[in-house]
Amino acid sequence: MSLLHFLGLAHRERGKSLRLIREQIRCADLILLNKTDQLTTEYINEVKNMLEKLNHHVKIIETVRCEIDMGLMFNSIHRESEHYDQNEQQYPSIEKTNEHFQHHTHNHVMTYTHRFNGVVNREKFEKLFSIIPAEVYRAKGVVKFEQDQEYYLFQFAYRENEIVK
Repeated sequence: MSLLHFLGLAHRERGKSLRLIREQIRCADLILLNKTDQLTTEYINEVKNMLEKLNHHVKIIETVRCEIDMGLMFNSIHRESEHYDQNEQQYPSIEKTNEHFQHHTHNHVMTYTHRFNGVVNREKFEKLFSIIPAEVYRAKGVVKFEQDQEYYLFQFAYRENEIVK
C-alpha cells in the first residue's frame, strides 16, 4: 500500500475506493507500507495508527520500493496462521485442497479459490455475480471465456463486477 495514496484517500472520508480499501485492511493479515522514504515519521505513524484502528491484528512492514525479505513476509503470515490454529480453537484453520479449490478460514475472513477446468460462458459468469450471496464481499481473478478464448481479469466488490481484457 502506498502511504501517499492511502493518506489521500483517508482524508477524503468518503467514496467507494476508500470503503474498498478499508474493507481490505480489515481483512488483511499483513500490510506492506510502501514509499516510507517519501514521508516523515509523523505521517508514517499517523497511517500506522489508522491501520491499527481498522485491524488491530494486522502485521505492518515498512518498505521502500516494495523491497522486502520474502522470508520475513512469509514467516510473518505463517506464524500468524499457526497462532490461529494452536491458540484459538473456536476459529480453527481449515484447508481443503484438490485440483478445483482451496479454502481458508481465520477469525475475521474466509477465502475460497476456484480453478475452472476450461473456458467459461461469459453470460453465465456475469449472471453468477447478480445472484451471489450478500456475504461475499470480494472476488477477483482471471477467467477465459469460450466466446473468444481470451483471458480476462475480473474484480467484484461492493456488489459490482468489472471485467477487463
